Amino acid sequence: MIFAVHVDDIISITSKPSMNKAFKSQLKGKWDITNLGPAKFMLGITISRNPSTNTISISQTALINQVVEQFNQHDAHPVNVPMVTRLQLYRPNKTDPVPPKIAAWAEHTPYRSLVGSLMYIAIST
Repeated sequence: MIFAVHVDDIISITSKPSMNKAFKSQLKGKWDITNLGPAKFMLGITISRNPSTNTISISQTALINQVVEQFNQHDAHPVNVPMVTRLQLYRPNKTDPVPPKIAAWAEHTPYRSLVGSLMYIAIST
């Protein structure tokens, strides 16, 4: 048996339906619970089951669409941009003033939030 808990949601997976039924009975013995049936969606992840092939697929299309909307990336498209050869990155001196053009870009670009959202999408499924 495998089960995951997030706040007040529990998803359980067993090799035998009788084990899952026993687990739910034990939970019902302690708390009031609602059985919503087979999982279809949890934490932004869509869960699709195909009983005929015994497969489970997960995707985050809804979350990806939400991130595209949130960061206004409707017109974004993939491009091949290789890393510049012999590029040397350096950390700027924090006492130097930030150029106005860079400050304006940073002010309207939630870079950390976007990278965090992309990292969550990349590692959660």
